[in-house]
Amino acid sequence: MPNWHDPAEIQRDIQIFAKSLLFWLGVYVWEYLNSLGPDLDILLARRPFRPAQLVYFACRYANLAFLIGTNIAMEVSHPINCRALYIFDTLTLGVVLGTSSGLLMLRTAVVWGYDKRVVIPLIICSLGHWAVILRDIVVVHASWNPPAHTCAVDEVFNYWLAVEFIYTMVLDFIILCLTTIGLFRCLPIKSKLDCCNTIRSKAYTRFPCGLFPQSCAGHECPPSKEFIGHAIHFLS
Repeated sequence: MPNWHDPAEIQRDIQIFAKSLLFWLGVYVWEYLNSLGPDLDILLARRPFRPAQLVYFACRYANLAFLIGTNIAMEVSHPINCRALYIFDTLTLGVVLGTSSGLLMLRTAVVWGYDKRVVIPLIICSLGHWAVILRDIVVVHASWNPPAHTCAVDEVFNYWLAVEFIYTMVLDFIILCLTTIGLFRCLPIKSKLDCCNTIRSKAYTRFPCGLFPQSCAGHECPPSKEFIGHAIHFLS
């Protein structure tokens, strides 16, 4: 079994993590370029624009910006304003979390026929979600570390990161439940099974995939070379 406290092992894990971030950036850029056509159609007025599409565009491009910023934080070797970079990464991550939940809310509102009994509570929950997200923008303090030639995280307020994590997962679970109930309540019997199976399959993918990275974010987010070492010590 590897010695997780060995500096050589920590350095190797840092390199693996940095390469994995670069890999996922490549995958997202590839997906982005392959799905750029509909975006251009909307921007060039070839397709009608709807206000709800603002949420989609914000989520899509904030995710791209977050991946780019995170890779910069991992790969930078020259002095930069680390505090500004980490605020940018935290802000874009918050936008991704808020807008992804917003997209799920829009689907739920459609399923319920924009019933005010469902839409108004969702709007209130969404406002609370955004309040927590905006509060979390400054929970990570970072500065340039000359000996390590990288950005070093000086302080992290884990309490607020944990609040954001719990709020996001609980809110998404509530939205999932409302969507499923709405489908059973409104759709014809023949179409209920297929639609609900689709939602369940998405949930089984979304929650495990979202739970792990957000759990990591509850301890240190955005990532840094120095903090990966701390995480290894914490988990071992």
